[in-house]
Amino acid sequence: MSDRFRYACILVLANQKGGVSKAPYAINLTCGLARQEARLLLVDLDPQAKAALMTLGSI
Repeated sequence: MSDRFRYACILVLANQKGGVSKAPYAINLTCGLARQEARLLLVDLDPQAKAALMTLGSI
């Protein structure tokens, strides 16, 4: 793993307004960083679980 991922970094996407594409943005950001071999954890705290449903499919 390269030195650019050596230190922990926390990114938070938050907005009180609904329908502003928080989940798709978070998923695309996570996928882009994963392609650069970053170790990631995507946490979905939305009661609708939109990010979880988009990544895992229908539960």
